[in-house]
Amino acid sequence: MTKDNINKDGITFRQALKEYGGNLTPCESDTSPGPLTNRETHPKNRNLISKEENFYHVEGLQKSVLRKLKRGNFSIFSECDLHGYRYTEAQEELKTFFKEIQNKTMVAVLLIHGKGLSSVGTKPVLKPLVKEFLLQEPRILAFLPAPRDLGGAGATLALLGRASTK
Repeated sequence: MTKDNINKDGITFRQALKEYGGNLTPCESDTSPGPLTNRETHPKNRNLISKEENFYHVEGLQKSVLRKLKRGNFSIFSECDLHGYRYTEAQEELKTFFKEIQNKTMVAVLLIHGKGLSSVGTKPVLKPLVKEFLLQEPRILAFLPAPRDLGGAGATLALLGRASTK
């Protein structure tokens, strides 16, 4: 839009509001929770946002930390290999894994789920499970597909923050 098109009728937005008389009614805000984020465990200031598909991070996380995670420059504290697990078994393994590391400070973990090429219909089962689990885990600061040398699309690298002391 050019400057001429914006003020075509010689009336500004503020003038239009004054002419309207202030009888504005606010729109109803969408208070429904997102489909994946558990609002009870995620405080409002910890919304996970996505810049790319399968790359999520909390608001306010420093860009240098994100770059370091993308490059795989964090020392991997622990790995959880889910190869060969069924869906429910993998859920339990993830819960157990995160309980074991709950008192550790900020760490990077590698969750190996495979690409799903051996699944029925070659549709991945464990990869979406890992993503869903990480979106609901309150300590997650960021996660993304692992760098190629750590498993690529068959693994997820996650950065966890310090456990809350509540």
